[in-house]
Amino acid sequence: MAERCDTYSAIVAEAVSGSHVIKIDGYSRIKELLENGKYVQSIPSSVGGQSWVIRYYPNGNKKEDADFTSLYLVLDSIHGQDVKATFGFRLLDKNHTPVPSCTFTSTMMHTFSCKGSSWGYTKFMKKENLEGSVHLRGDCFTISCMITVMKEIRSEETKGKKKFVQVPPSDLRQHLGDLLKNIDGTIVTFEVGGERFRAHRSMIAARSSLPNAGGVMKWKGEGPKTPPIKIDDMGADVFRNFLHFIYMDTLPQQMAREEDLAMAQHLLVAADRYNVERLKLI
Repeated sequence: MAERCDTYSAIVAEAVSGSHVIKIDGYSRIKELLENGKYVQSIPSSVGGQSWVIRYYPNGNKKEDADFTSLYLVLDSIHGQDVKATFGFRLLDKNHTPVPSCTFTSTMMHTFSCKGSSWGYTKFMKKENLEGSVHLRGDCFTISCMITVMKEIRSEETKGKKKFVQVPPSDLRQHLGDLLKNIDGTIVTFEVGGERFRAHRSMIAARSSLPNAGGVMKWKGEGPKTPPIKIDDMGADVFRNFLHFIYMDTLPQQMAREEDLAMAQHLLVAADRYNVERLKLI
């Protein structure tokens, strides 16, 4: 038989994100000094291995934008290949929380092909709206630029799928059955139809409401003076099967077929009387 050898790999498109916050301090003075088409830019910031600056045009970048402020993201470095990125600008309130009405985010991938390449928003915010807002405080306001740079797509080897561990079926019933066969610990004795049955008091009290269940729970051990609890309303065979169900949550497989119907009727009565709900449904 030929040996099977599986290999696994992944194609990864990694992205690196960062942000740069700029405070425009002296909005009125900057607006007076720089006419339409003129800008002032931030210091460089590094995101995705590239250097970026933000250009702020207080009177708009173009003639048709003279009533607006313009913002541009500019690539300030180049390493011989195109840089692909998405970006956005946000006006921040006094708590540095983005103002929804002045949040602009581009989901389109932009290509910055050389140093000085730029993309931006020519109509970021109308000047009269900014000047009448609470976000211009002390002739200052703050903006944030979010940048996400796409890294080179690569292939890499990955580990194969983990094999599932086969979990064996529950053997709780077997263990409880062994507990019934080998009685030890704190037990209680029942007398039914002339036969005596021993069982764990905590199991009996937890699974049913047999007579004297309260006494069973208070009883600390079995001794020569401890009388058995008598059950007079069912036969020994019925109680044997009833006790089997208390421990195993199933009925014995060896029940004779011709006795099934009569036994089932007796067990139904016992289940109803001693509050064993699941037994009533089987």
